[in-house]
Amino acid sequence: MTQIVKIGLESVEALREISCETYYDTFKESIVNPQDMEDFLREAYSIETLSQELNNPESDFFFLYQDNRLVGYLKLNVGQAQTEQGVAENTLEIQRIYVRPSEKRQGFGTVLMDFAMQYAKESGYDSVWLGVWEHNDAAQAFYKGHGFVRVGEHVYWTGNQADTDHILLKRI
Repeated sequence: MTQIVKIGLESVEALREISCETYYDTFKESIVNPQDMEDFLREAYSIETLSQELNNPESDFFFLYQDNRLVGYLKLNVGQAQTEQGVAENTLEIQRIYVRPSEKRQGFGTVLMDFAMQYAKESGYDSVWLGVWEHNDAAQAFYKGHGFVRVGEHVYWTGNQADTDHILLKRI
């Protein structure tokens, strides 16, 4: 059985674990200096940082479970919690949509995407946007298949390494 659950501070340890695991898996080949990855994971996914994010009323986190196994998660931002301002009017950001490496290619990304789109629609947003690393071809193809189009780009930092994210938007 597949289940999506909104989480709070009680889940911060599990959120830290899955965040580090999925981010590392996604970007391990692209980080030139291993210290940059270490520093990023320690800072971006610290208990303190994640607790602040969980307490932000303009951000929501959701865990995806399959048969009581945590397989992925989603972070949605609105208002000032969005990582980029001015992408579109009345929009919601999907900041994180990650599936554990062992659970990929089983449709869980689509489950999370469908949930995010339904959440945005029910909440009255006109569009959804996200950033995707310019060299993550699989993710770009996934988002294109879900109707997202490129509308810009921004720089994303992992430690001292700068990379470019394509900003993708989908009208609802």
